[in-house]
Amino acid sequence: MPLCQNWQAGVDRVVEEITGMRGCAISRAVKSKIENIQLLRALAVMLVVIYHLFRAEEKYFPETRLLPDATVFGAGGVDLFFVISGFVMMWTTALAKTSVADFLLRRALRIYPMYWLVTAVVYAVYLLRPSWVNSSQGGEFSLVHSLLLLPHQRLPLLMVGWSLIFEVYFYLVFSCLLLLRERVRIRALMAWLLLLPLSGFLRTSILEPYHPELANDASIRLLTSPMAAEFILGCLAAYLLRTGVSSRFGLPFLFFGLSTYLLSPLFSTPDVALGLEWGRVFSFGLPFFFLVLGAALLEPRGNGVRLRMKMFHEMGDASYSIYLLHLLVISAGARLLSATGYGVLLGEGRLLLLFLATLIVGNLSYRFVESPLNRLTRSLLSPLPGRKDSEQVSRVRALSSVPE
Repeated sequence: MPLCQNWQAGVDRVVEEITGMRGCAISRAVKSKIENIQLLRALAVMLVVIYHLFRAEEKYFPETRLLPDATVFGAGGVDLFFVISGFVMMWTTALAKTSVADFLLRRALRIYPMYWLVTAVVYAVYLLRPSWVNSSQGGEFSLVHSLLLLPHQRLPLLMVGWSLIFEVYFYLVFSCLLLLRERVRIRALMAWLLLLPLSGFLRTSILEPYHPELANDASIRLLTSPMAAEFILGCLAAYLLRTGVSSRFGLPFLFFGLSTYLLSPLFSTPDVALGLEWGRVFSFGLPFFFLVLGAALLEPRGNGVRLRMKMFHEMGDASYSIYLLHLLVISAGARLLSATGYGVLLGEGRLLLLFLATLIVGNLSYRFVESPLNRLTRSLLSPLPGRKDSEQVSRVRALSSVPE
C-alpha cells in the first residue's frame, strides 16, 4: 500500500510539474486512461472494412450479393475516426504545452511515412496494370496532390487518402488554436462550428451562381465542408470530459450514440449518408459524439467500466495500417475469387475470408512496418535541440494512454 501511494505521489508530482494542474484536474486529465477509445478505433475500422466488402460484392458478385443495402452505412466508420481524432487532439494537447511546430511535425511523421509506403505499392500496381487503380475515375489522379494530401478535384492515388486530406486540414487549423488557452480554444472551436453553415451558404448561394469554377474548387469545398463539424464535436467531447461531466452519463450516452447510429438507415438515405454534407454529420457525426463521450466517461473513475477486449484493443492499435491497406486486400482478394469462381462456391465464406485477410494483413503491417517506422521517427525526433518540452509531452501522453 505505501508503495502504491509513493508511486501515485510521484506521478502527481511529474504531472503537476509538466502541466501545472493539481488535485481534481490531475485526476480527470491524467490518472484516467482513455483505453476505451482504442476499442472505438477498432469499431471504426471494422465498419469501413464492412462497407468496402459491400462495394466489392456489388462489383464482383452482383448476382450473389450477400450483404444487405443497409451495409452502406458502414461508411460512417470514417466519421467515427474524425470524432476520435478531434477528441485525441483536444485531450492530449490539454495535458501539456505543445508548440505548433512540434505538433505539426509529430502529426506529419505519424501519417505520411506509412501512407507513402502504401501509396508506392499502389503506384507500382498502376504502372503494371493501370485499369486496376482508381477505375471509378478513369485512373486519373495527381501524384503530387496524392503524396502531399492536398485537396484536388480527383481522389488521391490511394483512394482512402481523401479522409486523410481532411485530417491534415484539421491538424493545420488546430495547430493555430494551440496558441490560445484551452478555454479560449474551445470558444474558437465553437465559433468555427457556428460559421460552417454560413460558409457553406455563401459558397452555394453567393459564390457558385457567379463563379461556379471557384465555388467548386477542391480547396474551397474543403474549407467550407461540414465534415469539420465532426472533428469539432470530438474536441467538445474531450473538453466536456475534462470539465467534470458526471460518469453516470457514460452508459446513457454510449447507448444513445450507438442506437442512434444503428437506426440511421431508418431516417436517412445512402445518398445523404455518403455525401459530405450536413445530412452525414447528423446521421453519423452527432451519434458518434455521444458514443465517444460515453465510452470515455465509462473509464475507471471509482465506479467506471473499462471495456476489456484485448483483441479489439489490438485491432485499434493496428487501425491505421488496416485502414490504409484494407481496400487493396479486399479488391485483390475479390478479383481473385471472382476470376477463379471460388467466390460463388464459398458463399458467405468469401466475406469471412476477405474480412480475416484484411485484418491479418493490417496487423502484420502494423507489427512489422508501421511500429518500426514509428519508433524510427521518434528516435529521429529525440536528438533534435529544443525537444525537452516534447519529451515531457510524450511522458504525459504515455500516462494518459491515449494513442497519437
